[in-house]
Amino acid sequence: MFADHVPAPVLAQALEAQMLALAEENAACTCADPMGKAAATAFLVAAGVAPQVAALQVQDVVRRDRAADAG
Repeated sequence: MFADHVPAPVLAQALEAQMLALAEENAACTCADPMGKAAATAFLVAAGVAPQVAALQVQDVVRRDRAADAG
């Protein structure tokens, strides 16, 4: 999935920086989705999760969160 010519520590640091940048942008942007579903999906995809699987995981977490709030 990831390029093997990049040392793992460098790849991990770059991925961490990318995720923090996505989180900051989502928090700062008034046009961002308020629940952060797009950002959460992007985090998972950046970490190597297939886009469809990432979207399903995020939907599942949102569904469980809503159920917990209702119950």
